[in-house]
Amino acid sequence: MSLIQVSNLTFAYEGSHENIFENVSFQIDTNWRLGFVGRNGRGKTTFLNLLLGKYDYQGSISASVTFSYFPYSVEDKSILAIDAVEAMYPEYEYWKIQREMANLQLDDGVLYRPYDILSNGEQTKLQLAVLFSKENNFLLIDEPTNHLDIRGRELVSRYLRTKKGFILVSHDRAFLDGCVDHILSINKSDIQVCKGNFSAWMENKQRQDAFEQAENEKLKREISRLEETAREKASWSDTAERRKLRSGPMEVDNVKGWRPLQGAKAKKSMARAKAIEQRQTAAIAEKSRLLKNIERSDALKIFQTPYHTKRLVELKDVSIAYGNEPVCGPVSFTVEQGDRIALQGANGSGKSSILKLICGQNIPYTGDFRRGSGLKISYVAQDASQLQGSLSELARKSGIEESLLLAILAKLDVPKAQMERDLSSLSAGQKKKVLLANNIGLLWEAASAQATPTVLTAWLGVIAYGFQIYFDFSGYSDMAIGLGRMLGFRFLENFNYPFLADSITDFWRRWHISMGTWFRDYVYIPLGGNKGGLAKQLRNIAIVWLLTGFWHGASWNFVLWGVYFGVLLVLEKLFLLRWLKRLPAVLRHLYALTLVTVSWTLFAFTDIGAGFTWLKAMFFGTLFDSGSLYLLLTYGPMLVICALAATPLGKRCYEKLNSRLGPRALTVVDCGGLLCVLVMAAAYLVSGSYNPFLYFRF
Repeated sequence: MSLIQVSNLTFAYEGSHENIFENVSFQIDTNWRLGFVGRNGRGKTTFLNLLLGKYDYQGSISASVTFSYFPYSVEDKSILAIDAVEAMYPEYEYWKIQREMANLQLDDGVLYRPYDILSNGEQTKLQLAVLFSKENNFLLIDEPTNHLDIRGRELVSRYLRTKKGFILVSHDRAFLDGCVDHILSINKSDIQVCKGNFSAWMENKQRQDAFEQAENEKLKREISRLEETAREKASWSDTAERRKLRSGPMEVDNVKGWRPLQGAKAKKSMARAKAIEQRQTAAIAEKSRLLKNIERSDALKIFQTPYHTKRLVELKDVSIAYGNEPVCGPVSFTVEQGDRIALQGANGSGKSSILKLICGQNIPYTGDFRRGSGLKISYVAQDASQLQGSLSELARKSGIEESLLLAILAKLDVPKAQMERDLSSLSAGQKKKVLLANNIGLLWEAASAQATPTVLTAWLGVIAYGFQIYFDFSGYSDMAIGLGRMLGFRFLENFNYPFLADSITDFWRRWHISMGTWFRDYVYIPLGGNKGGLAKQLRNIAIVWLLTGFWHGASWNFVLWGVYFGVLLVLEKLFLLRWLKRLPAVLRHLYALTLVTVSWTLFAFTDIGAGFTWLKAMFFGTLFDSGSLYLLLTYGPMLVICALAATPLGKRCYEKLNSRLGPRALTVVDCGGLLCVLVMAAAYLVSGSYNPFLYFRF
């Protein structure tokens, strides 16, 4: 027996303003069958990752055991299941895998089938068999019931009851009751460890909640009564004190000592008022300690989109097979408006395949299948691992308003700290500013110095200027984020790979986010936003972009630049976005990049005539000459570097390196890399004479 001790644990995700854990302390016995419960987003999986050493944290976690985590990640799912087992656990012993599979009632024949054709339930059981074949490991089991049917859950629950030494994350009450002997609960304000199964913990929690609610009501009444009494006492003492001060000797006739008596009464009354105030303060303090762990949730109403017919979907004798492997069938049922239908069956019986068929995916089937024309279907898959990027990206890909998405998440009790995840950034401002912005700026200087540039020179120059602007502005923002973090402030990302945009609307959701947000919140919305009809919305867009141009400087080229984007955004709002959605992704990106690149000619030249001359040179004239070829060969590698740096490629490589090396080894690499960057940046600054900082103009 050993203990896992957690002391003063504090953790927040990079870029988040709120802590997931704050000064948390508890201990766990490694012989326990520990159920881990809490609302979604409270940090259950995060805590498991902290045990695995994936994140840096404050405080201490001490343990004398090796941790193993479920579920495993199988990168190549086309391999045989036996090869997947080896990838999960290279030191596995075949007989131990067979033993655990038998206990899970999983036929060992699945080992010689491709891993990707196993049902999700079979994959879950196989991974559990691998997990429990390990010796002397403390197991971290994260949501094993996600892909199990009812019978499978009962089986796995009985299986886990024969084991010990694990933390089990699950939201299935019956599943937990069948296999755990302790509960670790992440509450709203603290973490508790309790003996017993989930039902015992829930009963205690309900009793505690009921007691606190009763105490809260009692204290509310007491505080109200004390407030009224204190006001009465204070009012009487003030009146008595005034009467004492205003009364002369002739007003009291022969009554000796009236004034001192009134003063004593006033003093005594004030003392009582002070005592009542203290009791009130104590009651308020006691009340503030209550109800911190009471869970509340708002109702979320979901309405169907109106459809012109009652019948939505019809299946008649539908059978599904993958190759020679039959999955399900024949199945017959209809879906009508207002229906709430449960598909029930064993793992691998084809429930997900039927749903995918209904959603319009290319699922091979026989029989009759009909779906209403133009029917809009929302689909929530079992596996959510494909979700990547920020909430803004998800909203954009899904075609819904980001504010609506955030409101729904709040209704679902998703903490704000979780909403902010994946918006973090590393402070790489110096690297981008010195090594990219400065050097690519040299190309723009060389190109713009030519009186009659060729088409190639004009395009090279304006592309270089665009990269210079981007790395200068984003570098400034990153430096501000880094400096703010050093001082204890957390600022959000300001540039989100804008050159990956597939429309002008998308570009301005990614470029200079803080500026766009400010104009939206303080100009566009106060003007009425998108309310009041299309004409007013277009008017508001025009006003915002006219002011955006003025914001960049007191020059007509900036006004023209703002009008240019305002017109494009209005056109996209009217019809262009609908047209663009029908185009291939590469053409949409080319459209956005071309128009953005053209805009830099208006931005770069304060002399509008010179700007239009350069714009003319981009499309008309000599294609290239020896000078333009020299610029291409000289600065071509830098342009490629800039193009790669403006994409998430570097971040993805970093994350892949992190997964292979681990956070501790990567820390050494980080320090070495940042030191090299610092030395190179200093060298460029000292030796280079060209070090402009464009942001000062705006």
